[in-house]
Amino acid sequence: MDGRLKVLQLVNEQNDLRIPVRPDNVEMATPVAKASGGVRNTGVVLSGIVGKGYKGEVEILFDRHDLSALFNGDGVAAKARTNGTINRDWLLSHLNNKYGLYLEPVDIQEPVIPEFNTLETTQLIEIQVKDNSWNWMGRVVVETTYGNPLLETVVLVRLLPLLDHPTDLMILGSNRRYGYMSTYNFDFTGYKNDLQIDPKTGRWANFSRVLEIGAKAGMPSWNNNSVVDRATSEIANANPKFQRVMIQTYATGGVMGPLYFHYDLDW
Repeated sequence: MDGRLKVLQLVNEQNDLRIPVRPDNVEMATPVAKASGGVRNTGVVLSGIVGKGYKGEVEILFDRHDLSALFNGDGVAAKARTNGTINRDWLLSHLNNKYGLYLEPVDIQEPVIPEFNTLETTQLIEIQVKDNSWNWMGRVVVETTYGNPLLETVVLVRLLPLLDHPTDLMILGSNRRYGYMSTYNFDFTGYKNDLQIDPKTGRWANFSRVLEIGAKAGMPSWNNNSVVDRATSEIANANPKFQRVMIQTYATGGVMGPLYFHYDLDW
């Protein structure tokens, strides 16, 4: 709402008037700041328009929102960052959204926008309220940063502590084997009749026997999981010396997957 209408609305709400004051029956002078410490920070003179219901004049006292007071003084009180265009509209939009204000271009003098470099640059921009604003008074300095930050200015701690590894990796060097390396060159052709996949579950059908066979390749116990049977030509990491391979991708326990069980059809 227009600030003038807000003032007239307050006058009508606080007084028992036979004829409400309106822009068509009173003239409103420019608002004037009052000395600090007074009961209100702004005064305005209302003058009756002859023939419209009122004559004479009266000074009304009311409070405008004071930017300087809201931001606790005249120093740097607000911050903003952008990679886009910096102008009055953007500054007002930022202040309104971040601080819950309702500043409008009509309230604010055109700010002086300093030059920003292509790299990260920080400049101070003063937002000064117009003397004749009905809603606001005062000023605020916005510390405005343009561009993306330079890594060398923000990454100050560069000597990092040791990485914390998941438990599975911590035991890898002790008693957990990497299945792919253990089985890559092992020929399971002689055991292929015992390496059976359950058609219902897609897992090993006789897992206890599979564990016995895996132990021959140097693998400790692991857990049963899904298995596929493919031609080695279809699997990028399979050993091409063999015709086919059974793969258990995920394994827990003493072995890390994948586990490759290579075999030939003819033997």
